[in-house]
Amino acid sequence: MSAARHLRMNLVEIITIGANFTPSPQAVVVAPGTEIEFVNNTGFTINITFNPNPPNPPPPPAQLLFSNTPNIAPGGNNTQAPLCANGSTNYMVNVVGGASYGPFAIQVGNGPLYVQVSYVNSEVLCDPGEVMIPIGGTLQMVNTDSNSYSIGWGVVTNPFNPPLTTVGGVSGNIVHQSIAPAGTYTYTAGKSMHHLVAGHGGGRIVITN
Repeated sequence: MSAARHLRMNLVEIITIGANFTPSPQAVVVAPGTEIEFVNNTGFTINITFNPNPPNPPPPPAQLLFSNTPNIAPGGNNTQAPLCANGSTNYMVNVVGGASYGPFAIQVGNGPLYVQVSYVNSEVLCDPGEVMIPIGGTLQMVNTDSNSYSIGWGVVTNPFNPPLTTVGGVSGNIVHQSIAPAGTYTYTAGKSMHHLVAGHGGGRIVITN
């Protein structure tokens, strides 16, 4: 049985960036059309930059779920509506002239966060290499070429339903819902099961709220 998604029905979802530059909450699932309000309580001027999802075409075309928000002053805020009805994004909190923090996550409706898998210079590349999704959120891995890939979780129980074990091929490139508790889940990716070892591709998925 899959975990219930924590779908927030607020007209405006408030995300407060605290003094440690970490949003509260760090990852949310909101209803389509819900506006997101970022409140800057860091004491510094910050930017919010959103990653295109998926990172690069193909497939499908890269897009931004929200517009980047430059120069939010201390104590200030920024409110905006999503640019599409269903989708996910990771974003970074950037101190103007300083460090960056993240990624953090917003999912609108049931749109998945994408991770693209490709084979470059004899290595399997997963882009982005580290992502965050909400508890009960969705993720879809897609191959950017004609290869099929195997995903391994080592001693960790597969955190998705249906289990995420392949990318591409007959059973790959489908949406998976997270069913695991909050935590960091490391996976390996290879062109065949015997390649599922450190140094041959993979990444990390942070599941939180």
